[in-house]
Amino acid sequence: MKRSIGPLVLLGFILLFARPPGLPPPEAPPPGPSPGTSRILPGPPADPEPEERAEAAAGAVPDTPPPAAPAAQESPPPAAKVPASHAALRQLLARQNPDGSWGKGPALLEGHTVGPVAETGLALLALLGSGYSPLSKDTVDGSCPGDAVRAGLQWLMADLGPGGAFRSAREGSLEQAIGALALCEALGMTGSAPFREPALRAMEGLQGFQMQGGSFGDAMTTDWALTAMASARLCELPLWEGGLERLRPVYEAREEPEPDAGTAIFRLWIDRENRMDNWPAIQHAATLIASRPPQEAQSVYALYRDTRALFMIEGIQGRRWREWSPGLRDALLEIARKEPPDGAAVSDTALAALCWAMIGRYEPVFGSR
Repeated sequence: MKRSIGPLVLLGFILLFARPPGLPPPEAPPPGPSPGTSRILPGPPADPEPEERAEAAAGAVPDTPPPAAPAAQESPPPAAKVPASHAALRQLLARQNPDGSWGKGPALLEGHTVGPVAETGLALLALLGSGYSPLSKDTVDGSCPGDAVRAGLQWLMADLGPGGAFRSAREGSLEQAIGALALCEALGMTGSAPFREPALRAMEGLQGFQMQGGSFGDAMTTDWALTAMASARLCELPLWEGGLERLRPVYEAREEPEPDAGTAIFRLWIDRENRMDNWPAIQHAATLIASRPPQEAQSVYALYRDTRALFMIEGIQGRRWREWSPGLRDALLEIARKEPPDGAAVSDTALAALCWAMIGRYEPVFGSR
């Protein structure tokens, strides 16, 4: 399927919604996407549930009235509570570095020590997946998400070395996959020619990290690389010969004990011609994911991984998604209540924002095709 440049860029997302300045209060309709949203990333939530509001405590009534009643003054209205889905994006905007990158030194992502390439890539994926593009003009607390996306992409492109590898990457294959995915998503979302050559170079850099057996390292790193390759293919970027086919035995071996979120997404995205034959394994993976309460996820990445896979398989109308997603909301709200300490990794905030973006969508991205 081809990506188009216009109102129906990638999966028929709406090219541009007008947003009022700033984010709306919880009761207002959520903001819509800016220029077309990628196939790989989720879109913005269609109907996020309002969060609980704390009632103002009543003041004590004195036993006797004061000697002279002051003139009545109108109390200022209470400040609107920011939905947790928006709060995650606000945190990302507030934590961007002056040079356009994200991150304050080494950070941990599922046991991997990563640097600014991974943190910048994840922040960009969260903003792009929430509907912001480099062309977005609306502002949030005085910051323009479109400017943040543009500055982040400029930093990421400037960090590419001659061979397509990112110079600032600490965890080579993992950060290469996340950075390449962010550039492919920017290309797919905007159709802008200036992103094509950097995205192609980043994918050429990713090729160098594929091992002889087909994987890119551990399961998480390989899953990120798979997502980057799927995004590149949808952008009609050429992939190296045999790259995807070399992944097949890797995912088939992972399915031997039992299917997981990564194997299900491989079957949905890459092995689509055999999807009917693979449907029992895909459904088995969905059943296993749905049996694990979201609140018991071992990390924000594990929550994102399971959320994405179940959403891709079921869509929000699926029975398992409907039964599982209330727990997802609770888990995300609990994450939102924890103020990140100074210097904390950006990755958890970005992954939580991507989870919020999957709540309220109308159909699975590829599952209906």
